[in-house]
Amino acid sequence: MRAARRPTPSLVAGLGILALVTACQAAPEEEPEEVVEEEVVAEEPEEDLPRIFALPGSCREILPLERFDQLVAGDLDLLRGPGSGSTESVYPEGPSPQEERGGISCLFANADETETYTISIAPMTQASRAEVIDGLLDQQLNPGQTADGVLTYWIQGDQATVPAIYNALYDDAWYEVLIFPGGRIAYEQSESLVAQMRDHTTVVVG
Repeated sequence: MRAARRPTPSLVAGLGILALVTACQAAPEEEPEEVVEEEVVAEEPEEDLPRIFALPGSCREILPLERFDQLVAGDLDLLRGPGSGSTESVYPEGPSPQEERGGISCLFANADETETYTISIAPMTQASRAEVIDGLLDQQLNPGQTADGVLTYWIQGDQATVPAIYNALYDDAWYEVLIFPGGRIAYEQSESLVAQMRDHTTVVVG
């Protein structure tokens, strides 16, 4: 009986090389992935359009409608000033400084006027600016300035006799809010009301 022949080393090596070549030929070539570059669109900065002052014709237009409704939702009502239905002036002694300069003043108060909001707006010119500033300083109000350069004249007031007062002098308009009783919370409200009035009484040009 003949013994089975073992394959020679050279034959084994040859078969291994043949298998490797066959495997390489059978495997599909991988194509490189296509890299899609996203187009980045630069956002254009919003154009800061100029705004001009527009004097409201009525106390019912002196604030945004939502804020006006909030102000008269409780015990307060519009008692005097344009649109109130009353012919009495806001101040018993006569026209307010804002009314003397072509503006309007409005009194929001409860029935016995133990809680009052006096809100005023007037156009401002370079000619009237110095006179207005002198008048505010005569009241011993604290001078200040906002981050965007608007002059302010204010006092926090107290719960007994002194109202919270906040004035802001823009190039084109003068805003003033007096709240009684005064104090820190009343002062913060007066500052907020002036900011809301300013935004509500300016319109974009262009």
